[in-house]
Amino acid sequence: MSDHVKFYDYYIVEGPEVQALIESFEPISQKRSELIKEAMTLVEAVGWVDSQSFGDKGDKIQSFVWKADHKFPCEITIKRRSYMDKVPVIVARGKGNTSDGREFNKKLDVIIKNVNNKLGPFPCWSSYIINHFGIMHSAHGGPVANRPFATAILTTSYGGTISGRQDAL
Repeated sequence: MSDHVKFYDYYIVEGPEVQALIESFEPISQKRSELIKEAMTLVEAVGWVDSQSFGDKGDKIQSFVWKADHKFPCEITIKRRSYMDKVPVIVARGKGNTSDGREFNKKLDVIIKNVNNKLGPFPCWSSYIINHFGIMHSAHGGPVANRPFATAILTTSYGGTISGRQDAL
């Protein structure tokens, strides 16, 4: 067992204020879902990929996901393959060396940009909690031979909530 535990700070917040905080996220979550579903409908997608970068907890849409047998209006380049509910899905873009592909990509980019602008005031759960409590950073683990600095992440179980409790994070 490593001594990484000395680098962790554990916090639990609980009580009626926390329950109110959790409940206050519900309208934000509903609005996020509405905006994302609206964008998915425009491109006939079955899912989306959250944005991911340092400091970004997934507030924006990076790309859309389609069933693997979806009929696109142009030739496509498959960026990623996976499964969703045991159904093969793909992340795709139009082929950049065809005019139809470039046109399709422009349409996708406009839709993604528009929905991301609308999602601005509606953060995902992780960002909501981080912003509410003013968490500047968290460290996961400590220095080791191949990683001289602690990795800055916020890691939680159950998306920050405690299983079976509606009043604690």
